[in-house]
Amino acid sequence: MKLRNILFAAAAALSVYACGQSSGSQPGSNAPAGAGSCYAAESRTASGGGTSTIAGTVRYEDRTYDATGFTGVACLPVRNAVVELVSGTTTALSTTTDAAGGYSFTVPSAGNYYVRTLAESGTVYNAVVKDDRDQSTYAVKSATVAVAAGDAWTVPLSAGMTGAGPAFNIYDNVLKAQGVLQKYSGSQALPALTAYWYDGKTNGTYYSYIAGGHTLDILGSSSDSDSYDDSVILHEMGHYAAAIFSKDSSGGGAHSLTGHYDIRLTWSEGWASFFSSAVKAELGEPNPQVYVDTNGGVGTGSATLSFMFEIDTPSYASLTTGANNEVAVANVLWTIYGTGAAPHLGLGFTDIWADFTGGLKTDTYVDLEGFYDHWVATAGHPAGQLDPILAARTIKYIADAYEPDNSPAAARAIAAGTSEIHTFFTAGDADWFSVAVTGGTTYTFFTSLLGDGCDTLMTLYDADGTTQLDQNDDESTGSRASRIVYTAAATKTVYLKVEPYRPLINGIDLAYGSSASWPPQVVKYGYYTITVQ
Repeated sequence: MKLRNILFAAAAALSVYACGQSSGSQPGSNAPAGAGSCYAAESRTASGGGTSTIAGTVRYEDRTYDATGFTGVACLPVRNAVVELVSGTTTALSTTTDAAGGYSFTVPSAGNYYVRTLAESGTVYNAVVKDDRDQSTYAVKSATVAVAAGDAWTVPLSAGMTGAGPAFNIYDNVLKAQGVLQKYSGSQALPALTAYWYDGKTNGTYYSYIAGGHTLDILGSSSDSDSYDDSVILHEMGHYAAAIFSKDSSGGGAHSLTGHYDIRLTWSEGWASFFSSAVKAELGEPNPQVYVDTNGGVGTGSATLSFMFEIDTPSYASLTTGANNEVAVANVLWTIYGTGAAPHLGLGFTDIWADFTGGLKTDTYVDLEGFYDHWVATAGHPAGQLDPILAARTIKYIADAYEPDNSPAAARAIAAGTSEIHTFFTAGDADWFSVAVTGGTTYTFFTSLLGDGCDTLMTLYDADGTTQLDQNDDESTGSRASRIVYTAAATKTVYLKVEPYRPLINGIDLAYGSSASWPPQVVKYGYYTITVQ
């Protein structure tokens, strides 16, 4: 038998997670600390000889919530978890709880036994919840009962919110996500996930993949515990899903709901928030589109609403726009998935999953642009199907009205004192402008109001359309806009080319990323305002 390090009792240096059951004549009369409102006492029926059994149901105390924060308590089953029948220090038998949290043992012989249930999956799933201070696995245990021949013992187990309940809630949410992943992956075996939490853990909530191991760290601070924040836990499971079935190109870093960032980051976070809601929707939970994060500790009444947003409208609608915003990305995916008024498509998870696990994971970088490209290239998706959804979030994957203007010969005339909005679409698009200049006059050409993660590169050419006069990628540190200040040597027409960022070689317009020392282009779409002054 494999040796287990199982946390089920108080220790001097640790918080108390023990939820051991005590015998008692009335249900709940001797409920131990931490068992919570789900507690029920064990009971015995004697038949006077023959086979002996111990059976029961394992439950944990869950915190119910809505968009306002926590609303109450519910007793939920601990499902698909390892249950052990223990005599002294020896595990006599082992089984797994069913979907209702039930278990049953035929006792091998008369004697003294207790039952313990681990926050660890038995079959089907592949998850465990541990205290990372000592690598112990969370568990609940019963009191020891004396089993005689013919006894039928009912031994319920309960994990309360001030005991091991938070660990079992983390465990249950991991199983929810793994269940959805198995459903859409064709019951594929999932790699093990270890979730780490303890009451007082302060190093944040995040998913990691290190040296072949998938881990989930859950914040347990007294001022902000995520152990009962289902939305947050499921969001991190979205990153787990990407690591296994797709790809994640995000460089990480700080981000906010209304901020605009690298489109690789906003895809990663937007996908994870969508996945959180989709899991709840797949399981029929109410208001799945609502993401709730609370602060405070795990105890009764100690947590309040930290923030809430929903991805259907979405929240902060005037700010959550563009492919470089994570809520906008989540909204696009949810509007494809969910039902409702136009532009909702109500297609469910299948097509999104096919894109997510198909061509998208072969891209150099994973972002909403790639998701869009693979979607429109897939048979059965009508032309323009996503256009209304993208337009609602001011995502402009559409050609502007000035096309075609992709060469000096097709350049659009633009006069000093003029501004225009242009898009880069489709891939490889570049916009050319002709500008009539007067000798001795200084002109400023610049891009601004970049959208969808746009990163412009501006090149100025002489009257022949080929001789390069100047070039600018970023006008300043921290800005992806471009700016060229030019004093005309003569009265003539010059040409301005604006295109998505691409690597430069020695600052000269020689090649499109032909040097292996430069990274490939990241953003190929986007929109911008061009101004000539």
